[in-house]
Amino acid sequence: MACGSAEEKASLWQSLNDIEDKIPHELLEILIREATPENVEQILASLGKLVTPRRVNSFLLSRTLHDYIERLAAGKALEELNQLIIGLNSYLARQPLVQDPDCRISNEFCWLIEFAMHAVEKLICLGDDAEPPCEAVLAILLNMSALRYSLEGGSNAYGNSLKSLIPTRAALNDALYWASIERERTAQAETGEVVNDDWPVACRDPHWAFDANSFTRLIGYIESCSNQDNKLIALRRAFRVYTQADRPNQLLTSLQSAVAANQLLREELELLLNPPISETERQYQSLFQERARERAREINETQSQVDQARASWMAKIRANPDQIGNRIESNQGEITNDIAWLMHELRSIQSTSGSNDYVNWKLLEPDFGESVALAYRAAAINHWRIYRSALRSEGIQARNHTYSLSFAMAGLEIEAAEIDGFPSDLSEAEVCHVLRYITWQMNGFPSWLERLHQVFPALVEKAVLKELVWELENAQLETPMHYILGPLVYYGPWLHPALAPALLQWIEANLLRIRNNRNHCLRILVNGGIEPARLVNLASQQIANSNDPDSLPGWYALLVACDPTTGISQVQQWLGNLSGEAATQAAQLFIVELMGEQHEREGRPYFMFFHTADHLKTLYLLMHQYIRVEDDIKGVDEVIVYEGVRDHAQNARDMLFDLLSKIPGKLSYVAIKALIKEHPVPDYRDWFKTLAYRRAEEDSDLEAWSVEQFIEFEQSLTMTPATHRQLFDLVVQRLEDLKALLECGNESPSQTWQRVPHETEMRNLIAGWLKLTSRGRYTIAQEPELANAQRTDISVQSPSVYSPVPIELKLLGKWTGPKLCERLRNQLAGDYLREETAGCGVYLLVWRGVEDEQKTWRIGESLVQLSELAEALKLYWHSITANYPGVDDIEVIVIDLGARAQVSDS
Repeated sequence: MACGSAEEKASLWQSLNDIEDKIPHELLEILIREATPENVEQILASLGKLVTPRRVNSFLLSRTLHDYIERLAAGKALEELNQLIIGLNSYLARQPLVQDPDCRISNEFCWLIEFAMHAVEKLICLGDDAEPPCEAVLAILLNMSALRYSLEGGSNAYGNSLKSLIPTRAALNDALYWASIERERTAQAETGEVVNDDWPVACRDPHWAFDANSFTRLIGYIESCSNQDNKLIALRRAFRVYTQADRPNQLLTSLQSAVAANQLLREELELLLNPPISETERQYQSLFQERARERAREINETQSQVDQARASWMAKIRANPDQIGNRIESNQGEITNDIAWLMHELRSIQSTSGSNDYVNWKLLEPDFGESVALAYRAAAINHWRIYRSALRSEGIQARNHTYSLSFAMAGLEIEAAEIDGFPSDLSEAEVCHVLRYITWQMNGFPSWLERLHQVFPALVEKAVLKELVWELENAQLETPMHYILGPLVYYGPWLHPALAPALLQWIEANLLRIRNNRNHCLRILVNGGIEPARLVNLASQQIANSNDPDSLPGWYALLVACDPTTGISQVQQWLGNLSGEAATQAAQLFIVELMGEQHEREGRPYFMFFHTADHLKTLYLLMHQYIRVEDDIKGVDEVIVYEGVRDHAQNARDMLFDLLSKIPGKLSYVAIKALIKEHPVPDYRDWFKTLAYRRAEEDSDLEAWSVEQFIEFEQSLTMTPATHRQLFDLVVQRLEDLKALLECGNESPSQTWQRVPHETEMRNLIAGWLKLTSRGRYTIAQEPELANAQRTDISVQSPSVYSPVPIELKLLGKWTGPKLCERLRNQLAGDYLREETAGCGVYLLVWRGVEDEQKTWRIGESLVQLSELAEALKLYWHSITANYPGVDDIEVIVIDLGARAQVSDS
């Protein structure tokens, strides 16, 4: 499509529309991407022949359609926009319709509504408000109101935009209003109901609206309309506008003038202004008002008593602040009523800000004075030393967060924040007492715990580990405790390195006791620095000792994450030994454990060593064996509704390919190319061709230059390479310059070079020329020895690049086609580019142009001439490139030393 003429594209497109077969969504996406405004009719025809979009790529088709609408709008193609809207509406009107009495939209083509909405929005913005809207626009807008609450994301965005836009277009707004009335009237015709009010359509959150600015239009309709029911509708709508505008006299005068000549309308307006009230309703209103007054009196009296009591207490406590610290010091450190009431005061003060703690003692100063506030502070700091908070490891069953506990925790926070010696000045006994509070924080850990750990690491780790082990030993199946493990994972990552070894030791001694808490425990182990090899050993132990089908998938997921080479093969064997339904269920659980559920708050706590092209491809194909596309769960318009394991599993399966497609480089390209042949679903294969092409396009882009390289290039039209690829590009550029000089230059030394009979001498000439034109950006070495005793003809090196770029030189007079292919395959790709960081090389072929040298070469099944040789060898390389995943690129350059001697004869 990118290369053909407009006529050729149109002809191809028309041919696709004329055949009986369905059009793949990938192909239509490419066609629309290249489409012009003149292609509207072809797009509409293709939409009717479209294979139902699948989730894997419907996003691209959707985006391309929206982009096309934007292009039409940018070019102000109003006629084409209008044509597109009419065509889309014809699809939306096709039978069978959605089973909804308020909605008249096609069940098969309802997915087109968002594009129709987008096009309507653009047409309204660009069109003339004086022109009445076409029936297709009104039909789409009417269906939008009916579908409003079932539309998703972007569709709702267009609906919201139109709801703001339409009332600003008077003609469209009024036409839509009366069209909605007529649709309702048609719907009620079978029941005999009379439609003389707009409430049945107004309650559906319509896109039309009237306000004081549009009031005169309603008045004009009342005066000019001949239909009495429509007059009533306009009157009632105008009256609602009047009431919403706070009943201004000028609007009422207009209303009264408009209905003056019509008795029915005058009576209706009078009823609207003075609605009748029945005797029963009058009595009810009187009784209600009396009860409301009585209730208000009671509330006022109660509040007055409370205010008096509070004022008396405040005066007493201000006069004697020392009484705040006096308490009945029982074993549990009970607090006095004065402290409880001060805590209540703090809670009331802070409720407006959303906070609700008892630490901000300074907020007491405005009402109680500094002395009372300081006494509260001192009592709180003293109280945490007296109060003894309970621990679950000591046998307490309930977690009762009392006022006394809250006051003690507030005292700890105050001391930690305001006393410079905290926590260094604490004794060991006080530290142990402080650590009794660590599990009582409502969210996470107390703010002082990390500081305490810095000063007393051993005591903190011992206390935390004690509670952690208790939770692990007492956790019940499917009953999370919400005790210390969760806060450790999310709020205590600084503790993970210290706890991980002891936690791993406990797990190894209790292999089958962490089923509920596996992910939390693994997160601590991974973040704590436990080596992947030890986690592999743990997973292997769990797999060997567990018979629980719900636990095994998680341990296999850990095995794959830490050692994918071994793990994937074990997963294949494990699933292969299960029966059909059991294997499917196990595969679903495994991939969800490995990739996580959709919209999961945190990622899986694993190493991601399987995030390589080869491993992702293998996993992707394996999951397609057990989580089949034909069994995928979809909601409305092919959108997946994530509710169960099967839903999350298919999403996780597709995420594998998403990760693969985002990996740059040749390995990813080769893996995607392999999927074209190996994927079990034929419909996917054409899509993989498109993605492989895009991967190649993205990888072919030049590497980003640094600022220094740009400045250097601006000054000297060259730059110092910083990567192997940049060095390769520079070498190719220099050799292309040499080719141009020898074949086309007026001062070409080609006749001299033709006399060179041996590759060694030719290598000296080429190496010398490269050195002369290097400008210090690289150095040249001839026949440097590699580790396998091989010698590269020419090696181009740079101090800032780890691996050199090899140039393999051949004089064509001595080499046959098959031998050239063999040297490209084995010598350049197989030997010289074996190093992991060396991915690019040059195959340089020189033809001396003497009469006794051959002029044709057999490459594969074809006999090619000199002018075709470079392209033929490149095609040969592309056919075998998958066998050399570490080689990124090989450039074939043929220099014809006889070209400059040729005479133009046209």
